[in-house]
Amino acid sequence: MAKDQKRLKVFVASPGDLRLEREALEEVIKELNDTWSDTLGISLALVKWETHAFPGFGDDAQAVVNEEISDDYDIFIGMLWDRFGTPTKRAESGTEEEFERAYSRYCYDRSSVKLMFYFKEQPIPPSHIDIAQLSKVKDFQKRIRQLGGLDWSFENLEDFIKYLRIHLSRQVQEFSKRESVPKPLTDKAAAPAKTTPTELLPTGGKADAEEGFLDLIEEGTEQFELVFEVSQRMTKLMLEFSKSVESRSEELKSFDFSFSAGKGDIKRAKRIINLSAQDMDVFAERMEAEIPLFRESYSRAMEAFGGAASLLGDFRQENSREVEESVAAVKSLRDGLADNRRALAQLREIMGLLPRVTTHFNRAKRRCIGVLETFDKEMESGLKIASEVEALLKDLLSEEERGEGPEPESTC
Repeated sequence: MAKDQKRLKVFVASPGDLRLEREALEEVIKELNDTWSDTLGISLALVKWETHAFPGFGDDAQAVVNEEISDDYDIFIGMLWDRFGTPTKRAESGTEEEFERAYSRYCYDRSSVKLMFYFKEQPIPPSHIDIAQLSKVKDFQKRIRQLGGLDWSFENLEDFIKYLRIHLSRQVQEFSKRESVPKPLTDKAAAPAKTTPTELLPTGGKADAEEGFLDLIEEGTEQFELVFEVSQRMTKLMLEFSKSVESRSEELKSFDFSFSAGKGDIKRAKRIINLSAQDMDVFAERMEAEIPLFRESYSRAMEAFGGAASLLGDFRQENSREVEESVAAVKSLRDGLADNRRALAQLREIMGLLPRVTTHFNRAKRRCIGVLETFDKEMESGLKIASEVEALLKDLLSEEERGEGPEPESTC
């Protein structure tokens, strides 16, 4: 390590069910350090009980870990999935106790530690579900939010790795601006990022090691534009389908569905209902074809911007125009997705009010609602990462400390 490098310590807290994520965090930190070598003047050092604690005695095992690791770290990363962990003498689990210690530091001095908490939302096999443990995880998540925390969710290891690259890069940017860390003077070109082990790589493929900062910014912007195009097509489908549903509903209002209704009315009504069900099936089929395209472009955009985030040291002021264009594109995407989610919410409300009239109709309705829920979840993820990417790019363009305005409210 260069003598003028600042080392930020990253402490990770989690139960044992997130072993792969803990390993991935270590690999991402190594990758970022390799890429930032001789360019940023900052490196990251992972602190975890596996490597920083040793055999000893105390009130309990967690007390030994607390004493040996202490609170000498700059970034706290907590992770939970379906297990809350083993109780200690002071908390419901070691992870909770470690968070409480970090949160107490934050309350005393907000600049002393940065807190990041992740919740894994990957489905759990029914046979592995422990209701008591899962309930504690959900209660803890609610408490974090009540304390004013913004936690982050992920569904798989690939997305977790992409989020980490962006989030850790932003933390380093923020620290660099706050502390005015000078970049090392060197003529040595920044080394390309070392690859993450194959078993930890995102399935969508990683950025080529030869790609530069601007290449990745361009790729990410193009992929976000594709995300927007797909979402616009899907929104158009939703609007057309919504008009169709309203039209069919108006037709059905003219029929008498009482027991005294004539057979002719019932048959004509069933014909309209079956046509409505067919409309739903066609709509669902077209949406199901678009959702994978949305997901793929969104994943590639994450991968590209994550790669760009790891190349912060390659950013130069002359790149500002390209970055500004990317900021505009990402903001446009974010605004568009927000509008599309509002249109989707209206359609979901209409669908929810439709009566259960025939088996075909009920199945088609359930299929449509499922498709809309899936698309809404995809757009929610897209909005989250778009906001993070926009903030990351703005950080690059700004020489001032991010987060102007009043401090967020806290229960400290």
